[in-house]
Parts: sequence; C-alpha cells; structure tokens
Amino acid sequence: MQRGFTKRLPGLKNLSYKERLAATNLDTLELRRLRTDLIVCYKIVFGLIKVDFINVLVLHLPITPAVMDTNYLLNSLLVTYISLFLPSCC
Repeated sequence: MQRGFTKRLPGLKNLSYKERLAATNLDTLELRRLRTDLIVCYKIVFGLIKVDFINVLVLHLPITPAVMDTNYLLNSLLVTYISLFLPSCC
C-alpha cells in the first residue's frame, strides 16, 4: 500500500522503494509496526495502560470432564507465567 502511494507522488515514479522512502522521510511499514508494538509493550510493562491478560490469553476450550483437568493446568500455567514475567501493576 505504501509502495503504491509513494510511487504515485510526483517525481518519484522511477525511484526504488528505498529511494522513495528516503525522499519522503518515511519508514517502512514493517518498521512502523515494530515501533508501535514496542511502544505498546513498554506502556503495558510500566503500567501506563492496563490489559486484562486473563481474558486476553486464556484458552477457551469446551468444559467437559475430559478436558477439565487440561483447562485447570493451562490456566495455572498461564497465571504462573503472568506472575513471573509481568509486573504486579498489570
């Protein structure tokens, strides 16, 4: 999408994608996505935004006697993981 847009700008049609990015002072979409992901991670870790990890990360399996023990084990592992790797503020 960004490739096509920059190609339509006057005077940039015959330049390579990297040259068009440099001429327009833009970053690649991949780099922009990575930067945004890192910013969101930073905000989560330092408590600037609150994320309900239990509802986001819990596996939703049908509750039947056969998988009840599996659900309990998975939820226990998830809570342990969250408590080990995330600050208590989250």
